Amino acid sequence: MNGFRAVADFLHALAVVLLLGKILKAKTVNGISGKSQILFALTYTCRYFDVYVIYLSLYNTLMKAFYLSAFYLALYLIFIHYRSNEASEQDSFRFEFLVLGCALVTIVYPYQLDAFRGFVPPPFDVIFELFWEFSIYLEAVAIIPQLYMLRNVKIDNSMTCYLLALATYRGLYIGNWIYRYNHEGYYDPLATVCGCIYVMIYVAFFLYRLQTKEERSARLKAQVYERIPPIPVDSKIKPYM
Repeated sequence: MNGFRAVADFLHALAVVLLLGKILKAKTVNGISGKSQILFALTYTCRYFDVYVIYLSLYNTLMKAFYLSAFYLALYLIFIHYRSNEASEQDSFRFEFLVLGCALVTIVYPYQLDAFRGFVPPPFDVIFELFWEFSIYLEAVAIIPQLYMLRNVKIDNSMTCYLLALATYRGLYIGNWIYRYNHEGYYDPLATVCGCIYVMIYVAFFLYRLQTKEERSARLKAQVYERIPPIPVDSKIKPYM
């Protein structure tokens, strides 16, 4: 494992811990998109579908178990323990279109169907590969409901750290792929392209937030200026000679 992946995995795990910590500390899920967490849980369920049949390393198995446990814990907290009608109303993005779109692309344009050959018997090797490919597409867009929910509201520090950790994690994975291509000759175009899309979505969101913040500040200054009454000029006051 190279340094890019090690730091990326740490940031990814940190992002998940930050989200859970935010929920448990505030005892509310307002401002958190349950739909994004459903998409993330679905992403890692499909990607780690092989956890019971393929063993690569203790680290790999523990990380898979951690992510699956953490995302399903988040779903429990959001939809059962701290369920909020207000949060449900705010979480209005039609996320089913993301799921259907990713599933359609996976079925119509299968990337490769032999990656699991030799690990599991047919036809499970094809099924595992389709699940993996679907998860790659879905992870790239899973954060969209969360960003849509936050597009015009104030974001607290914990949510900002969560989003930055997620964005940086995938950005470092791009560095990991470049490193592996240069040192191992390994290249996965699907993961690379989807990883770039993932990062660009975050960049577009932060640029949008910066632009709207500047526009809001400009409007506020203009309103304040308009409300300031003009200074009356007393005609009786003689200018200083």
